[in-house]
Amino acid sequence: MTSIYFRTLGCSTNHAESEVMAGLLKKADFGIVDSMEKAEIIILNVCIVKGTANAKKHITELVEYAEENNRKLIIAGCMTKDAYSEFRDIAPDASYINTDNILNIVEVVEETRHDKNVTLMTAPQDIKINKPRVRQNKVTAIIPICNSCTEQCSYCIVKAVKGKLFSYPMEDILDDAKKALNQGAKEIWITAQDTAAYGLDWYTKADRLKANLEKKQLKSKLPELLRKLAKLEGRFMIRLGMLNPVNLKPIIDDLIEVYKSHKIYKFLHIPVQSGSNPILERMNRRYTVGEFENMIKSFKKVFPEITIATDIIAGFPGETEAQFTESVFITRKLSPDILNVSRYQDIPKTASHKMEDKVHGNISKQRTRLLTDIYHNITKLNNERWIGWEGEILINDRKQDFIGRNFAYKLIAIDPDSLHRKNNPDLLGKIVKVKITKQDNFTLIGELL
Repeated sequence: MTSIYFRTLGCSTNHAESEVMAGLLKKADFGIVDSMEKAEIIILNVCIVKGTANAKKHITELVEYAEENNRKLIIAGCMTKDAYSEFRDIAPDASYINTDNILNIVEVVEETRHDKNVTLMTAPQDIKINKPRVRQNKVTAIIPICNSCTEQCSYCIVKAVKGKLFSYPMEDILDDAKKALNQGAKEIWITAQDTAAYGLDWYTKADRLKANLEKKQLKSKLPELLRKLAKLEGRFMIRLGMLNPVNLKPIIDDLIEVYKSHKIYKFLHIPVQSGSNPILERMNRRYTVGEFENMIKSFKKVFPEITIATDIIAGFPGETEAQFTESVFITRKLSPDILNVSRYQDIPKTASHKMEDKVHGNISKQRTRLLTDIYHNITKLNNERWIGWEGEILINDRKQDFIGRNFAYKLIAIDPDSLHRKNNPDLLGKIVKVKITKQDNFTLIGELL
């Protein structure tokens, strides 16, 4: 039996696609192993949304390992033709399969193990869910609901990698969720490049023309999907992934209503990207800071303890000191529970790559550090509000300690001393009652009750 090891970079969708590839290979009687040392073939699933540097670092490492240890290498995942050329220069003897072709992974592995290098870079629109899976975490099922997005953000390569929006049939998503729950999953992650875009590609040209004439924005099918998922039998939780504000706007009332379900984590990931309206315009984000703030207020009015996650890019081309200060201001005003700060990455073939007045790397680095420092202070203050809270959490992971999430998706690590007092039970997948007693290095610590 040929043994295969996966290394996955990037977002939750990439991890879901690695699980599907592993599932298809296992069904074809290949062995899936947990380390390179045990593998005959290594599959690296890459992501280039933030540039190719990280992927190239991993490819270089794995090429050296493969050559020294007589292993074969397959590069999979998100890659443009330009990225493929870059990767090919580093790993000329590897096989290549892009994200659109993952359902052909068995054929690619068969050819590769017989010393025939394969390249599959076509762009079929396949439904990449409701397939065999080897889940990395038995408690959590990651279910992508669509591929690509509707927008043309000036800094982003997603449309070049993934093409037009392609939403998966609702029945396939529901079937995938049912299978996962029957197999013991207690948590469903709904993920996409923009979950709020789900179903927007199902509208006809006539629908779009009518909306334009009436100056209305088409509504996605996301609330309907979540409503149906929440009605599935069993005790489980749903975590909704990132939403673009522009597609959240027309469905916000419907989504807030659906969020009232006790099965949906009170968690919202909505990237602002900048606190400056002129910068948002250059980014082609199609909303204002004021509109973004109103969306957050709408959710917090109904769910005061909701966890807010957002993203900010520091050092976008043309960003002045005053405009960056606006990003600092919105960060302090919003006080997000989670903030993903990124230095601007100048990615070829994006609109922003052609922009002049680039911000010097040292300046963007300083801005990133400042935002990160502010966020760390905010995190400590936000966490202090939760100390003393008692309630149920779902244990969804185990690293050094058991880790769980409460109704607001707050991460809580179980105090090992309290676990010992309970005779060290295996809590993975269990719902337990805890009391949050302290925070340690930005992590809330809870005692079992």
